[in-house]
Amino acid sequence: MIYNFIILIYFFINVGLAAIDKALISRGKRIYHAVNGLVYCALITPVWFITENWFMVTALLFLRLLVFNPALNLGRGLNFFYLPLKPKSIIDRIAKFVFGDGAKAYAFYVLCFAFLILKIFL
Repeated sequence: MIYNFIILIYFFINVGLAAIDKALISRGKRIYHAVNGLVYCALITPVWFITENWFMVTALLFLRLLVFNPALNLGRGLNFFYLPLKPKSIIDRIAKFVFGDGAKAYAFYVLCFAFLILKIFL
């Protein structure tokens, strides 16, 4: 039961973080992807201490990709699967290089997240 609660909490945390980045972008501020990554790592660290489950921690990293990116894209009026032509974030660069477009990357993220959730609950 705690895993369901954690996933729900982090879903809303990611939506909130996307809203913060959207506000920064709309004010012309720069997004520091490394800082965002460190903040998210700091936010998911307690999950390890609570659950001691690496599958859960890794699932939260994929949840980040599945929730934060589309929330930011839609909040900015972009396509759900939007990937910039010249990505600045390392994750987006890797996705662009490996998959070519956002839809294929998100399909991969969904499969990874589903696998991890199955490992957690089965």
